[in-house]
Amino acid sequence: MIVALAPLLAVALSTSPCLPRPDGREALRTRICGLAGAYDSPIPDRAWRDLGPGADAFLAELAGSPDDLEARRARALEGLAARGGPLAERTHRSLASSAETPIAVRRGAIRGLGRLLPRAELSRTLRPLLSPAADPRARAAAAETLALHDPAGSCGVVRARAAADPSDAVRLESALSTCRAASER
Repeated sequence: MIVALAPLLAVALSTSPCLPRPDGREALRTRICGLAGAYDSPIPDRAWRDLGPGADAFLAELAGSPDDLEARRARALEGLAARGGPLAERTHRSLASSAETPIAVRRGAIRGLGRLLPRAELSRTLRPLLSPAADPRARAAAAETLALHDPAGSCGVVRARAAADPSDAVRLESALSTCRAASER
């Protein structure tokens, strides 16, 4: 079975942005793919910001690549959020709003929006994901991000969503806990 899947895996990985290409960006690609592939430890924002010119475009390409590992794509979104800017915002918005985006990547995009958008814009962007029609995992990520970055403006909506559906109360427990902590301050 594994032998039969090997050709498919080779084709799927052949378009990964992290594979070597003769385009003059090998050093930058190596640094970014190394950071994005470091799954076991957090990467300080400074490491992402120190990547220099050209990094934003490559990070956006990696984050949006359906042919790359989901964990590496989510880590590339962290790098973009740390660097900020219009490309970071566009990339995060696009991946957060698409139901076709794998959930690990989509959650990373939703969390990144919390770092990139002002409170009012964040609320307008993420509140639609709290609807019952949204993917429950995306709903949980949106609730957590809103509770963390805009507790005064969003915790009422998060509580109402949890009260409306008992299965959401469990899924939204992290957001509800953040709301409780915010109200105690």
